[in-house]
Amino acid sequence: MLRGSGICTEVLKMGKHTKVQRRRQNEPWLKLKLNQQGGAYEQLQKNQNTRQLIWIGKSRDKASKDLTAIKQMKDETRIILHDHGKIIQRWFNYFEKLLNEENVRVKTEEGGANEGLTMDISRDEVERAVEKMKNVKTVGTDQIPVEVWKCLGKKGIELLWALMKKIWRQEEMPGE
Repeated sequence: MLRGSGICTEVLKMGKHTKVQRRRQNEPWLKLKLNQQGGAYEQLQKNQNTRQLIWIGKSRDKASKDLTAIKQMKDETRIILHDHGKIIQRWFNYFEKLLNEENVRVKTEEGGANEGLTMDISRDEVERAVEKMKNVKTVGTDQIPVEVWKCLGKKGIELLWALMKKIWRQEEMPGE
């Protein structure tokens, strides 16, 4: 039903093209980096330059390490720990306390169901919600992209509003 709309098809194609264009923008940077490393290897083979060897070694070492490793931290008494074993023990103690501490629980009274009047979903609510939705995002379980609802305009808002009212009144999702 919605796939035949020419405007919607164009919007979906535009989203795909922009993703591809963003990937291609990064390609020259990646090629430059690979060329620099390749050039370093060639220089190393020609004249055995030690600076180049050190540069290659450092770049490989950085790539293999986890850059988020913690080299120092403070213990409970605010003393700085440098030893890896003591840092691991500090994390162990922290999570042991965090996960095993009993929290105070406040009991709440259970209220009855709201049997009074509830307001229906307004058309303006649906329209504002569709306007707030961001384009080029992953589709939900209905497999309908946001762009389709936006490009259908008033007709799309009417369809979506009718569906929302039906769900609200029946208090369950309709079958396919």
